[in-house]
Amino acid sequence: MSLLKPTYNLHSNIGIHGTAHRKPSINEGATICYAKDRHAGTVVAYDHIRNIVTVQQDKATRIDNNGMSDSQDYHYETDEKGAIYHFKFKNDKWIEMMKSDKGRWKQMRCPNGIIIGERDEFYDFTF
Repeated sequence: MSLLKPTYNLHSNIGIHGTAHRKPSINEGATICYAKDRHAGTVVAYDHIRNIVTVQQDKATRIDNNGMSDSQDYHYETDEKGAIYHFKFKNDKWIEMMKSDKGRWKQMRCPNGIIIGERDEFYDFTF
């Protein structure tokens, strides 16, 4: 495990680096956290009234030659066609949300989380 690059998981690192208690900025980096994998993204919108942030997944290109390794390095580019995710600040963490057919926001059944302010891509080959 690298001492320079923190490891993440959905349950312990949603609010890492104090990201949970500050307002996101447009074009700021974000990390979408799954159970083990992570995807880099960019904050594209923030509704300060509803406290909902919209993140678009970036294009991450692997630049190392480490194969199926935990040591992974990526180059990030914004991707206008990237997947869109919405998160609401709730109970001291960012929780994934979706709009219902009636236009109301509701929490996803098994929500992902985000880390705001840091772009990070990681694929867990053992999962």
